[in-house]
Amino acid sequence: MNPAYKETFSRHRLLFSLPVVLAAVVSLLFVVSAPKTYEAEATLLVDTPPPGQSSLNELNPAVLTPAAQAQQVLAEFLTSRSFRLAIGKRGGLRTYLASHSSGFSLTGLLRGKAPLDNRVASALDGKHVLITVNGPQLIAISLKGPDPGVAANTLNALIDQFTLKRSELGIERAQSLIIFFQHRVDAAQTALDTASTPQAASAAEKQLRTMTRARNQAQISFDALRLQKNTFEITVQDQPRPPTGPVSGKKKALFGVVAGLFVGALVSFLGIVLLSGREEREVRRPARPLQERVEESLAHDDPATPEVDWLPSGSGLEYHENGSNGSHDGSHEVEKPVSDVDLTRD
Repeated sequence: MNPAYKETFSRHRLLFSLPVVLAAVVSLLFVVSAPKTYEAEATLLVDTPPPGQSSLNELNPAVLTPAAQAQQVLAEFLTSRSFRLAIGKRGGLRTYLASHSSGFSLTGLLRGKAPLDNRVASALDGKHVLITVNGPQLIAISLKGPDPGVAANTLNALIDQFTLKRSELGIERAQSLIIFFQHRVDAAQTALDTASTPQAASAAEKQLRTMTRARNQAQISFDALRLQKNTFEITVQDQPRPPTGPVSGKKKALFGVVAGLFVGALVSFLGIVLLSGREEREVRRPARPLQERVEESLAHDDPATPEVDWLPSGSGLEYHENGSNGSHDGSHEVEKPVSDVDLTRD
């Protein structure tokens, strides 16, 4: 390190220590005043519903497991704003956020108070909801909320809304299949009615039978989905329970203090560098000539002070006050030095 930095810090210890202390105190206040976070957890068992074959007997590793399928589907649902808002309304998160402030935070000061729907959607984003696969049939879900009861209720609402949404998608797809095959049945029936040859009538009749069977199968699947409400069976192994205490409180406080110390130290170091550079420039500034400094000093003295005409040193010439050279009016006079030529003449 540059020795000049150490010298500058030694001369201004209090000045350069103050930013570090202030930054650490401010960051700690922000962390302490921030709202606490509580985490609720649940474990789900996912399997193929009857009458399908259970995935417990599936040994092919290339087949995507029910747990992996459920994780992908739920993660995709959570990217939908309407899905998150439905969870917040169902689990009480929206009501809680409407009656409680979001706490004192720097982002809140900079952005202002966000709309309620935005706060609900943000409270259920990827930072607050974590989905992990713990086995071929097991997925674990953790949810962070502002209150223990709200966190547990919101996680229950998430599981219920996930089940309901997955069932609705299955029913909608089955309805689309019924409509699709019904159009094919109608087209085959029209072709049969307008067939002009026995061969065309036979082909249209065959197509009609095929499309009719497909439509009937789609109708059976649709009826089963309406009764079953699921395309895969979900069993809650570990029910969400209200957490006993907040999470990561000490870690957040420690991180805030360390971040504040770092920012304060950086500001102090920049101040040391700037002040050291300024002092070095002042030390290296060249001194003005003596004659210039004397003339400047005389210019700031009494205006009645007579000017002095300076002559080259050793020139043997006289100098007089009042700005005249060689006039003998009683003013101070400097005797001309005696040269070798004058001594010879004597």
